[in-house]
Amino acid sequence: MKSWGRYEVASAPGDADLVFEIGFTEKYEGSIFVAQLKLIFIDPKTHVALWTIYKYVEPAGMPKNREKNYDLAMTALLEDLKSTVAPPATGTSK
Repeated sequence: MKSWGRYEVASAPGDADLVFEIGFTEKYEGSIFVAQLKLIFIDPKTHVALWTIYKYVEPAGMPKNREKNYDLAMTALLEDLKSTVAPPATGTSK
């Protein structure tokens, strides 16, 4: 995140301007197993959730495919985070 040029990592949540909380849930919806990642943007002063990003993990039967799908969902979650918090790229064309 530091390399994105937007935030610095604080040593404690109380020292931060914004807290990111990541979570993971798994459950059955009918006969389908559903897993999702959740990233919550929290105001550390008020503890109010300001924004939430969800990414569903595609189901898979084989362990390697499940692992791959979790990795893909995490990458997509981080890309959404980056596009939300990183400053827009500055163009050099005139």
